[in-house]
Amino acid sequence: MLRKLVVITLILSVILLSITPSHALSLDVVSEKKSITSMRMEPIIEKYNSLTDDDLNDISKKFNDISEHWGNEYICKLSALGIIAGYGNGKFGPNDVLLAAQYIKMIVMALGYTPEIPSSQAYQAYWIPFVDIAVSEGIIKEGEIKDYTKPLTRELAATIAYRALMKYEAQPDDWYEYNKSKIFDYALISDQYKHDVVMAYRTGLIVGNNNLFVPQDTLTRAQAAVIITKLIDKELRVESVPQESEYIRFKNPRFNDYYIDACSEKEYALLPSDFPLYELYMVSKTLIEKKDLAGGYVTNLYAEKYKTLNTAAYYDEETANKFYLVNPAYPTAYATFSMHTRKVFIEPGKSDSLNDPNTGYLYSINTQLVENYNNLLKPYIHEILKTLFEDDADEAIKLHDYYLNLALNKKDGEIKEYFLNNRKVSIRGGVGAFGGTGFRMEIWAKGAIKK
Repeated sequence: MLRKLVVITLILSVILLSITPSHALSLDVVSEKKSITSMRMEPIIEKYNSLTDDDLNDISKKFNDISEHWGNEYICKLSALGIIAGYGNGKFGPNDVLLAAQYIKMIVMALGYTPEIPSSQAYQAYWIPFVDIAVSEGIIKEGEIKDYTKPLTRELAATIAYRALMKYEAQPDDWYEYNKSKIFDYALISDQYKHDVVMAYRTGLIVGNNNLFVPQDTLTRAQAAVIITKLIDKELRVESVPQESEYIRFKNPRFNDYYIDACSEKEYALLPSDFPLYELYMVSKTLIEKKDLAGGYVTNLYAEKYKTLNTAAYYDEETANKFYLVNPAYPTAYATFSMHTRKVFIEPGKSDSLNDPNTGYLYSINTQLVENYNNLLKPYIHEILKTLFEDDADEAIKLHDYYLNLALNKKDGEIKEYFLNNRKVSIRGGVGAFGGTGFRMEIWAKGAIKK
């Protein structure tokens, strides 16, 4: 029995010894490859760092179409490094669509490679040596680009740039979900490129416009120059990580235990990635930051299960306590602003889903105690409407006040639908609108309903 144990122990020891060096070696190989790439790039980086304003001005004079262009500096730097060139006759074409072959050449040269181009390929398939290197380095995959003479999509360009970056830099800290939440058209990115596009955002290689990436669009030559310059110059890359100003910090009220699954007196620090839609984050941020504009006593109640922050307004804290601590069957709130976040998770086309034109509204404002609402809550709600309706905020506030005044002045009730800021809005107010007197506003998610 002892012999068997010894044999087993020896076998296990051999297995473990054989595994450990293999794992360590693989890490060393990865590190070594990164070091080799870094060393290969050193001459480029040294030359880049030595460029003077005079050098860049001299380059700029060679082109007659970039002096007033926003990409002038990036183009001049890469031209000085020999990574890009113009068409001849003083033309660079900064706004021209970038071709796949051009981009691969720029990427490979930025990594320090200077392959020889056979004379037979000089004016034909000049890109072949660069493509061969890119494939061998894993920067592009076999067959990933069907035609190198055609434009490259933004999603593939971002993916290639991130793969190149990972040849000489360490994997950044995560914050994947945070950056994903900031790309509003993330769903339009092809599945095989989603991760690398998000990480290209994370590392500061690329940025979107108004939180849109437009993955299937093409790149211009100037835009590509920016990406390549950022590969070389880390100082130009602004890493996308949460800033203190982005956190929504608050504490649930002490009486919040019974409300859905929310936690009494629990403190929160929420980011965009903590909400299923970015607009829900923005509205929640307004609810917390503008709370001082509300009169009376306002509670912001966060429910973790639905990732939603709802607001109830009371005349004072005593009336709030009666509802939460004495008898929840008889609400004492005079107004509520509700975020119906659960609808985000309902399959499109089904009842109550965001694209349901009847009951799919994402937000609702409701009051039957219109005088209290008008005196205490209206400025607070106006700020929420500014967040939701942006350029159409003035019109939204005007409509809000009109229907509220119908109720305040005991006018006959009116109900009407509108489209503002690409949102459907249903508003009712006045006598008879609720079987009594009241005001209600229902607001759909942006773009959920087509006009």
